[in-house]
Amino acid sequence: MSAISYSSHGSTEVLEFGTLPQPSIKANQILVHTEYAALNPCDFKFRRMEIPSFIADFLFPKPKIPALDLAGVVAEVGADVTTFKVGDRVAATQPIVHTRWGTLSEYSAVDASHAALVPESVSLRDAAAVSLVGLTAVQALANVATSPGDTILIHAGSGGLGSFAVQWASKVLGLHVSATASAKNKDFLESLGADVAIDYRAEGSDAWDAGEPEYDVILDPMSYAYESRVLGTGVLSPTGHYLNIASSNWAPGKGGIEEANGLRTYLNLAYYGIKNAAASVGLGEKGMGYSFVAIVPDGEMLAGILAQLEKGAVRAVIDKQFDLAEAKQAYEHLETGRAKGKVVIKI
Repeated sequence: MSAISYSSHGSTEVLEFGTLPQPSIKANQILVHTEYAALNPCDFKFRRMEIPSFIADFLFPKPKIPALDLAGVVAEVGADVTTFKVGDRVAATQPIVHTRWGTLSEYSAVDASHAALVPESVSLRDAAAVSLVGLTAVQALANVATSPGDTILIHAGSGGLGSFAVQWASKVLGLHVSATASAKNKDFLESLGADVAIDYRAEGSDAWDAGEPEYDVILDPMSYAYESRVLGTGVLSPTGHYLNIASSNWAPGKGGIEEANGLRTYLNLAYYGIKNAAASVGLGEKGMGYSFVAIVPDGEMLAGILAQLEKGAVRAVIDKQFDLAEAKQAYEHLETGRAKGKVVIKI
């Protein structure tokens, strides 16, 4: 099968377009003839990280096929699978680590529990585009008990995750949404359902934490840059909830290591967890909620997201489409950090 793969970590130069053996499936898997895949920042961050080879090869067996999102048609069904049949249109998100099988290939072996049927009125391209970002947003917001009218601030609202999260929070959960982006994306954010669009570059890029209200929830895909500011400025209500989306800086730091908040994040997670656990038994007052969110593939949850896509409550936001042989250019475009919505690959 035709596929994109890499055998060493580095820039887009390590990506190769060539032929690899078609995967064989296990009893609990389906073989999907992929029609569309979608790219995410975690793809290139893990590809370019410079870590000891024995760790890299354990996390990402080589040759590694990148990308996590796919949509296509079932070509083969494992012996134990009863939920899908050959010819079904499906979408899925693959696990991030411990597998060589990504989605930039003609065929992908997918655990049946990670896949969902795509409604007939939903295009496979749109289904691929919303898979990981949809799961991330829904899983993040599941950590918080919200009511219609509660306030939420979503950072990087014009990006792949942010553009979906703004829609879900506004149109599905009924929240009052503020979102950050550059000034040129104000109309775009409002078209997605944002009530307030905040220019993150205004006044020294501090507009979002200077004089803004105390939000009930903050969803933060930029936590490597914003975590300390969110927790230290009062922009979040004293009893609000901070959703730290697992992330790192877009540019590698010293030694090629992806820069994140590291130990500080885990100390914050422990601090707020212990404080609120103590408050639940009468020891002190409840404080901010804090959740560290990492994506978990979930076919049942993805089916619910696709149902909202079918209803028109949310839509796929696609910045650009490339062919499989153009994957290097697609990643170079994504790595600029200027994509508005998702970058998709037509297989």
